[in-house]
Amino acid sequence: MHGIWAWSLWTVLAGAGLEGRAESSNDERGRAPTLDVQLLTMEPGDELFTRGGHVALLVSRSYESGAPTTTVYNYGDADWDNPALVWDFVRGRLVFFLSSSGTLDETITTYGVRQARDVYRQPLVLTPAQAAAIVKRLEREVVRGQGDYVFHQTRALCSTRVRDLIDEVLGGAVRAQLSERPDPRTVRDYQQWTFAGFTLASLGGDLLMGRMHDAPLEQFSAAYVPYRLREYLQQVQVPDPWAPGRTVPLAGKPVPLALREQPLPERGANLSAPIFGGGLALLLVGLGGLAAIGRRARPWWASAGLALWAASSGAVGLALLVVLCLSRVREFWLNELLLSFWATDLLLFAPAIAWTRGRTAAWRWLDAYVSLRLATGAVVLVGRLSGVLYQRPVWWWAAGLVGVTVSFIVVRRMRPRAAALGSQI
Repeated sequence: MHGIWAWSLWTVLAGAGLEGRAESSNDERGRAPTLDVQLLTMEPGDELFTRGGHVALLVSRSYESGAPTTTVYNYGDADWDNPALVWDFVRGRLVFFLSSSGTLDETITTYGVRQARDVYRQPLVLTPAQAAAIVKRLEREVVRGQGDYVFHQTRALCSTRVRDLIDEVLGGAVRAQLSERPDPRTVRDYQQWTFAGFTLASLGGDLLMGRMHDAPLEQFSAAYVPYRLREYLQQVQVPDPWAPGRTVPLAGKPVPLALREQPLPERGANLSAPIFGGGLALLLVGLGGLAAIGRRARPWWASAGLALWAASSGAVGLALLVVLCLSRVREFWLNELLLSFWATDLLLFAPAIAWTRGRTAAWRWLDAYVSLRLATGAVVLVGRLSGVLYQRPVWWWAAGLVGVTVSFIVVRRMRPRAAALGSQI
């Protein structure tokens, strides 16, 4: 067992009056049960697919006779055996749906024990009519095909489906109260925090996700993050059903149902962009400097610098271009790195190799190309300084600017050599 209970599970369930199995909507006499809806939030776990956290709704049905029954509804289910799962996400076609993760104790076993994650519940202040409306929607959409939706990493996922359902039955109160309050972080911040410790996922997120992830957030949008939803719903005020004229917080204080044996390690700064982006920039500066030392260009160092830039920039640019053409997700389209990393930079690899053999391929087009790249680099620099361009991390933008500058200098330094060796072409 990976998790350790905050207290005995059965003590918790009994104290909360929530033990039992999910059963029919009415008792044996046909009487409708009393409904109670609570929010469940699961903290991140050790595996990558758990690092974003999770949200579900707990429905308790109380009858005049017998123990209450519980059902947990989960908007975060998908066909996990789909081999094209990641590609469907990139293309904006990944389908998620509503399912039931069983009773409360079964859900805690799944998330709290097997996945070793903290699990919290929060009571929601809802009128009987509001609770009934939520349960009616859940019972309808839990039928496969009725609750399907296209997944989006910030606008359509388990947390936003729950947030929007609660907001709908409250007549828009959640959106109205949270939309005017700024959140201290951006999507990029939450993204880097989520991927901390997973280098490839972090690099992919930083390179593929564009400027929309760096725009300011308000609390309603930021509530796509499970712990933010848990926090911000406590700030929403709703009419007190038992004291007319008063308002109370929509969500109560979170109550732990399961806690990890060892707390999840603190997630520090994400260093993948500084290491890889900054490392690429420093390496290019070093190779470019070695190529430019002395009165003549050094072919081997010049070749290494140009080849490195051609391979790195061209590969990144090609990946961005493929995603741009095939995806329907706007965050992939509006990517400022497309201005710095071009797929056509792969064409620079051939002349770089030619230099190592004492040849200089068609330097006129090469000179024109690197001049164009330097001009675009200058435009990007002006855009960054003026604030028109603001996409992070800045390390990738810096690597792009260094790359186009070094390639321009290296080609210009090799140009006299090209004129002298032109007869060899």
